[in-house]
Amino acid sequence: MTPEPELSYPRIMLMITEKLVPTDAAEVTWCVGKAHPSVPDMKIMAMFVNDDFVEVYSVIDGNRGGMRDLIPTRRARILREGMPLDVFMEELARAELGYPDDDDDDLDVYDDPAGSSPTIPAKDDGHPAP
Repeated sequence: MTPEPELSYPRIMLMITEKLVPTDAAEVTWCVGKAHPSVPDMKIMAMFVNDDFVEVYSVIDGNRGGMRDLIPTRRARILREGMPLDVFMEELARAELGYPDDDDDDLDVYDDPAGSSPTIPAKDDGHPAP
């Protein structure tokens, strides 16, 4: 049995996939804390992107058992991620500065001494500042 992946952020909170089986609607909604779309007695506990799949972990009512679905990421139309504010600020800085979405390249996000909002250091592109 493969253990559930280590808790990390961002975490997938909602996924909408294309139709997976002939009996599904045109789109299928997967949401953490809600019923599994094809097994209503099960509740989705967590979802993680793992290489070419989204792993969906669900438990049966009363936590009597669990199930994992492996949904190919190519079948996902929307992935919504949730995260704490510090992770959000780092992800925002990475996106604004054009850094790849990669855990190996941590950005420093500093708090403004005035307390107004976090500031994000500029990316050094080799050109002098204007």
